[in-house]
Amino acid sequence: MKNIKHLLQERAPELLRAEIKLVRHVIKNKRKYPPELRTFVRSSKANFAEWQCVIGKKSNGKHLRKCDLFVSSCDLPDGRALFTGVFRNGSGNSPPTLALGDLSPALADIYRVLYRRERARGQKPDERYLFQFRKDSRFADLERRVVIVWGAGARAWVQNFDSNNPKRILPALGEPRPIFNEGYDD
Repeated sequence: MKNIKHLLQERAPELLRAEIKLVRHVIKNKRKYPPELRTFVRSSKANFAEWQCVIGKKSNGKHLRKCDLFVSSCDLPDGRALFTGVFRNGSGNSPPTLALGDLSPALADIYRVLYRRERARGQKPDERYLFQFRKDSRFADLERRVVIVWGAGARAWVQNFDSNNPKRILPALGEPRPIFNEGYDD
């Protein structure tokens, strides 16, 4: 049975010497992700890629700052996730704090609404980092075709890559699946 280590080794063996994180995007949490954001993320590859670069400092920004690259996936039912690419961290250890002017107008508007909602609930809005992630094109043909088995007990959004116990992957699907089971087809 193949696993993530095999996937990396076949395409880019030098990556195995890097500090690698596994990222599983879960956007079902309606309180954390308002409908406007879920719609924006699901509407195009470009929107998904832009959203993926905005990471909360309190949540997982501290983990991703210390990695060279990450294997990205989107949550599926039954402890599985759909592979969405391998990304290099071009920000180094100190990505800039997010400035809404750095985002597209649509995503900036969504974060303004999100910040207002957080303040209205009496919460201090989570500061966010704006990472400069660059997609590794050597994995492009496998995007949305490979399923990663996270396991039923997987709760962490970001995990360390463990080369001694890597996550299993299922054989590549014939046609790419839509991310989050709906959304863009481009």
